[in-house]
Amino acid sequence: MVSAYFKWLIFCAILNAASGELIAQWAEFNKTYTNKTLPNGDLSIFRYRVKKYDVVRVTIASRDAKPKFPLLAVFREQNSVVSVEVPVSISHYSYHTVSRTLCPFYSHSASNTFLTGNNSFLSVELSSYREVDFNFIASRVTDFMLKLNEKRKVSASASEPIFFQFNVPTDLDSVMVRVDSNDNVCMTVSVQPVECPVFDLGNNVISSGTWQTMAKSASIPIERRLRDKFYVVFVVQPTDKSCSEMSAIMPSGKTRISGDVKNFTLTIEPLPTRDDYVLPIIVTLTFFLVIYFIAVIFVCLVGNYERVQNTRVSREAMSIMNSSQESVSATVQQREDYGTISMVDEVRTVDASTVRVRQPATAANYDTVSQVSDGCSDDDTEVQFSTTVINVALLSQNDYRKTDIKYRRYMWSLLTIAMFYGLPVVQLVLTWQETVRVSGNLDLCYYNYKCARPFFGFSAFNSIFSNVGYLLLGFLFLVLVKEQQYRYDTQMTLLRNRMDTAYGVPQHNGIMYAIGIAIMMEGVMSASYHICPSKSNYQFDTAFMYIIGALGMLRIYQIRHPDVNASAHVSFAVMAIFIFLAMCGVYLNGLPFWIVFAVTYTMVMFSVSIQFYYKGRWKFSLSGICTEFKYSCRQLKCYNFILPKHKGRFVFLFFANAINFTYIVIGVKNRPTDFPSFLLFPFTVNLFLYMLYYMLMKYIHKERPVIRSVLFMILSFACWIASMYFFKNTGNDWSITPAQSRDMNHDCIIFNFYDSHDVWHFLSAISVFLSFAVLINIDDDLLSKRRDQITVF
Repeated sequence: MVSAYFKWLIFCAILNAASGELIAQWAEFNKTYTNKTLPNGDLSIFRYRVKKYDVVRVTIASRDAKPKFPLLAVFREQNSVVSVEVPVSISHYSYHTVSRTLCPFYSHSASNTFLTGNNSFLSVELSSYREVDFNFIASRVTDFMLKLNEKRKVSASASEPIFFQFNVPTDLDSVMVRVDSNDNVCMTVSVQPVECPVFDLGNNVISSGTWQTMAKSASIPIERRLRDKFYVVFVVQPTDKSCSEMSAIMPSGKTRISGDVKNFTLTIEPLPTRDDYVLPIIVTLTFFLVIYFIAVIFVCLVGNYERVQNTRVSREAMSIMNSSQESVSATVQQREDYGTISMVDEVRTVDASTVRVRQPATAANYDTVSQVSDGCSDDDTEVQFSTTVINVALLSQNDYRKTDIKYRRYMWSLLTIAMFYGLPVVQLVLTWQETVRVSGNLDLCYYNYKCARPFFGFSAFNSIFSNVGYLLLGFLFLVLVKEQQYRYDTQMTLLRNRMDTAYGVPQHNGIMYAIGIAIMMEGVMSASYHICPSKSNYQFDTAFMYIIGALGMLRIYQIRHPDVNASAHVSFAVMAIFIFLAMCGVYLNGLPFWIVFAVTYTMVMFSVSIQFYYKGRWKFSLSGICTEFKYSCRQLKCYNFILPKHKGRFVFLFFANAINFTYIVIGVKNRPTDFPSFLLFPFTVNLFLYMLYYMLMKYIHKERPVIRSVLFMILSFACWIASMYFFKNTGNDWSITPAQSRDMNHDCIIFNFYDSHDVWHFLSAISVFLSFAVLINIDDDLLSKRRDQITVF
């Protein structure tokens, strides 16, 4: 009914103005007119003389008007008609005071000339079904045009939106519309093209241009190539529903005179030009090229020195090996006949070279398992082995080439996963970037808008480019692994003997190549995530972090357990389960999900602990437990069933499981919303614990890691500590609302281009590189040591 009357009122206003039957009152700006509407719905007309480029703001108030009998106002501008209803209803609230800023009075025709005659005035028509009082005032806006770097104090309310205009200087590529406030009143900030009508109402402000919600902070970068001039529109929301996680209680029929007023400061700041981007980009690339240069110098000098030393020591070992050929032959025979090891026999103290082939099982005193195999061996012989200390020779029985193929499957499997996972991810996030551009909804992406540098069509190019460290250092890691393998193969060739099968730890670098590829893919996935950071795609940023952590632990375990390590398809299947849980944790954060996660994690933790403690020689079963218990009691040593036989492993597993279990309990209790980051903690912490345990056990067993491995470990820990500081001081958080996330935004800290999260990218890339560089040469001190003398721990 009101809508129909509006249309009739506009029609009558135009018709009567054309016929001149009604008498219009010429009004003055900045003067308040208080009166009542004419009876029978007749029009009260006010006319204001305007000049070219005048901007007028009108305010109307009425206490008598009701939703059934509202005060209707029509503003006839040069090229458009604006209508206002008092009281206005916004989200179940009624407001009796309404203010609007009208479009500037200049022609939008092709000739761009100001029209004269009857079009050189503003006409205001007021009417109502019944007589109601009104207060009406119109004033010229003298500060409509914004200036660069000017701090403008502005106020607005739900029924009194406001907008301004800014023209981008030609010497700038982009500017930042920055809004700051001390209160939490929810408001929508919109940047719209200079067109009329302006969408400045709560129900249409998101229909044009680029917009975002704000509580205390809003920042919108604008490129001049897209808009050389624009309106900045401010519409206060009647409730905080769009800005807060708490939905407001909205009573029906609530009446407000003017509503909550939001006070804020508006600033238009210049952003760096494209020429200014050159310096941080060149400095970044130069920094990583310096790391490449240092690596090359390091390999040429230190690597050559170590190669000479290792060759000398290895030749001495070869002479000793040739002088004791009979002993070596016995050892080789032991390696060829070795199958599996009984858990029960481990408690006996017999010479390590005592190996006997087991006949078909006739005694119940021993618990044997089938030979651990990766599917490449057809030897199903079962053996008994009696020793208290396991050496590497016993766990490297399979054919070297077949075992090497097994570990190279990690690399090829990861490459396949990267292709099938990475390509759709890149396509998807590019589509999201285009969706943001077309829709103008900046709430879709959780950028640090105060340091978002647009370039190449990306809203935050700096956050994307800062991941270049993962790509460059991941490639450098692959080069160093290849160099180490080439140096080792060359050394073995010079010795002209099968020393590589009898000395040092087995050299299988398939997992190391997979780690290098995973580091590079982390850079690609992190860059893809930062194209449009949000809850929906955060798993892209963390998926390969999980894989890197898991591969690191597998690599450390593989060094001295080449025959009993997990195969590639099993490992990646377990990783897929955790990535699936991470995805579910984003959307299913209730107690049932956390119970399922806790049970799954505990089962995996228990399975890994059994494998780590018994080195693949015993599987959890009731018969195995009973056999072990009977054997211990028969030897009058029942306490052997309870006391740990391998104290070093037991202490490590005890503390590691205690930390993991405590962390899971804390998670179930608190149920953090950022589940992917919560899940990332166990992968990184367990990797560090395992690395420390490995290094400590080397020292306990009188092994001396090469200096560079120790140095890399110290540097990696220092980098991790520094990087975690910047990780915690992030400028956004997708687990809360977009408006609340923008309250965390902060300015750039380096070159006016990089923020704290970009620094995290650089430092974490270096930390990951150094952490795994430790593993490249961690056991180079064992190259001349017999494998049957290298302890497994």
